[in-house]
Amino acid sequence: MQYKSKHSKQSIRYPQRFNIDGNRIYLPKVGRVKIVVHRAIEGTMKNCTVTKTKSGQYFASIQCEVEIPDVAPYGPEVGIEPPEPAPKVLRQSEAKLRKRQKKLARQEQGSHGWQRMKTRIAALHEHIANQRADFQHKLSTWMTRYYGLMAFENLHINGMVKNHRLAKSISDAGWAQFVQMCVYKGDWYGCEIEKVGRFFPASRQCGGCGSVNRVLKRSDCKWVCPDCGRVLHRDQNAAQNILHEALTGRSGRFSCGAQEYKGGADIRPQHAWGASVET
Repeated sequence: MQYKSKHSKQSIRYPQRFNIDGNRIYLPKVGRVKIVVHRAIEGTMKNCTVTKTKSGQYFASIQCEVEIPDVAPYGPEVGIEPPEPAPKVLRQSEAKLRKRQKKLARQEQGSHGWQRMKTRIAALHEHIANQRADFQHKLSTWMTRYYGLMAFENLHINGMVKNHRLAKSISDAGWAQFVQMCVYKGDWYGCEIEKVGRFFPASRQCGGCGSVNRVLKRSDCKWVCPDCGRVLHRDQNAAQNILHEALTGRSGRFSCGAQEYKGGADIRPQHAWGASVET
């Protein structure tokens, strides 16, 4: 016999015999439970997963079968930067989180006060994650509806977080989660997602003449190309290079080797977007 820890994240799946009626859900062996429905159910309900989080909240996730439209609307202009910068949600709640962690350290481990404070810390972590996911969901939905193609750097996140000076900022940005959202939403709305190879010198390459600046520092927000004299904004130049690399590729292929580019017959450059991530 195996037992689950009372402190772990717990869940149970109902593949059938569940039903939602207004603001109540019927679950086998549980009965009717009052719920808060945050949006209308679309399509045919297939299964339900009830999850208890570390903060003690319960969530019911309904998997539905829906029809996805084939054609996505296209926008009229080139996009280099997202419509608004990503909020630093961890930084905003850092002082409150530090205060609660100090209180937890003063409590006797295993006591009721210790358990309550641990739950409050878990609730704050959930709030931070929900804030980040909310922004990323809204932005990824808007972008996959608006653009026909999006290009990203194939970043090695696990290796980048080993830099302790940047690890917190990288984790706070949630790059991998955002790209994952864009990938599956791109399938829904007809937006192609391509990744440029991680060794492509997007920031160091001049978008005008193509020369590579080997001495460019991370602190250089703007730099002048030593060959053509063009003044370049680091992030904008990198985003343009990533988009150009995704559209043209090397030897007729994308640099990541994901798929062959067929001359842009279906995807026009004015409906594409390139992303560069700098810290």
